[in-house]
Amino acid sequence: MYSAYDTAQDLVPHLADSPQQQGHFDNMRRTPSSPLPYRAFSPVLVWRWVMCFAAGTLWFLTGCTPAMIKGTEIPATQDNQDVHSVLMDYQEAFQKKKWSSLLRLISPRYHETKGTSDPDDDYGYDYVKKKLLSPSFQALKVYAFYIRVEKITYPTPNEAQVVLLTRAVYQYPRGQYNAGWDRDVNRHIMRLERYRGRWMIVRGL
Repeated sequence: MYSAYDTAQDLVPHLADSPQQQGHFDNMRRTPSSPLPYRAFSPVLVWRWVMCFAAGTLWFLTGCTPAMIKGTEIPATQDNQDVHSVLMDYQEAFQKKKWSSLLRLISPRYHETKGTSDPDDDYGYDYVKKKLLSPSFQALKVYAFYIRVEKITYPTPNEAQVVLLTRAVYQYPRGQYNAGWDRDVNRHIMRLERYRGRWMIVRGL
């Protein structure tokens, strides 16, 4: 630790050249019963303290802030990354019209209720497969399809609930009098389940 003697010599070293001055500085050494002289707080030492405090604060803030999945505000946990990866595969499959690839992301236990309590309008995986592989869907023109993952939660360890914002521009085959593009911006909830060791879409296409 710096003493008044060391600090004074650092600040004005020429004052300690004579024996008389040397004895004077020896008398300035701190004793347990004496207060710390003002000059013991050298500017260099104070600067070191400030820099150490700033570095420690920066380390604490960055070390305690969780990493996020790139382009989102979703913490980069393993489950979140796995779920997000499925959704990016879903986006790519739709953009490139790879309907067979899209089917591989859908759980055989897929079940949709259309938001009603009437079981007559429910449908499952077989209906989705038939729809995706139909001639009308094969002729679909996709101009743009993007999704943004806004939130991922887990009602159970094997179930993920995802809030999605989708933007799409596409066109179904139509006659010459109705050939416009369809534009869709939609925020909805998609559900995934862990099925046979991997995350798959179980509702909300």
